[in-house]
Amino acid sequence: MTPTWSPTPASSAPTPPTCPESTTCPPTARTRSTGRHWKPRPGTPAWVNTSSPAPPASTTSPHSSPTPLRNSCSGTNPASNTAYPGKTKIATMPPHRNRNHGLSRWAAACAAALALAGCGQKGPDVSSAYDQLMQRPDIDQAQTAYTAMLTTIRERLTAEFGRTWEQGGELSGTGCGNDYPGLDTDGLELSLPRWDSEGNLPDADWPRAQALVGQIAAGYGFDPTPKIFSDRPSNHDVVYGKTDGALLSFGTGKNTGVAVSTGCHLTAEAHRRGGPAPSQP
Repeated sequence: MTPTWSPTPASSAPTPPTCPESTTCPPTARTRSTGRHWKPRPGTPAWVNTSSPAPPASTTSPHSSPTPLRNSCSGTNPASNTAYPGKTKIATMPPHRNRNHGLSRWAAACAAALALAGCGQKGPDVSSAYDQLMQRPDIDQAQTAYTAMLTTIRERLTAEFGRTWEQGGELSGTGCGNDYPGLDTDGLELSLPRWDSEGNLPDADWPRAQALVGQIAAGYGFDPTPKIFSDRPSNHDVVYGKTDGALLSFGTGKNTGVAVSTGCHLTAEAHRRGGPAPSQP
């Protein structure tokens, strides 16, 4: 007996098929990204629904989105939607790389290059420092000369303006620092005790007192024209400089004072030696 075929009534909708494991999704599934029927690629097994006609060939609009990634019903495809079998998630682009990562790598590379460059730098030219400082008196001779200068200044100011003086500090010293690297304890800078006179030097007397101090300082190698740090009524401060770094300060305010600091000088022992101490075996 020949079986008869009867079409499915138009009023009854076909039951959505269940996607079996390890098979591709039914052709009735639609994608969220394009809204078109899914079509299997050539050679790909497909589930065939004999109860409904084959889907019409889709036409791609020039403005439509590209075909989404193939969806697997097993859910192993990263774009698969397990909540709705047969549907495809809209693929998203990976997050942009943080540009700061590139900058950090660039900065690290620069730091490494600078570190390597620093390894090849030469140490301080100690012999040059000794050659320069050998042209100056040793620190003991400098201290003696500047002590005599301060004594002369005090005596002249006393004679001209009737000032009396008392010592206002102690002798202090320090190394020569970065200007003369590598000297260690062979180089010193001293600050001689400050001398103070009680009371202000009147404004009318200040120009003459300043000129007198500059004249005496010039005899010890200082520039007789000072740098002015303050020049106000009842408040005056100047500093006389020397090419070797020595400074002579003179000023008046509530009280009047004078002080001197030496530049860098070799110790007497280093000056006699004329260079760095020999290395110990």
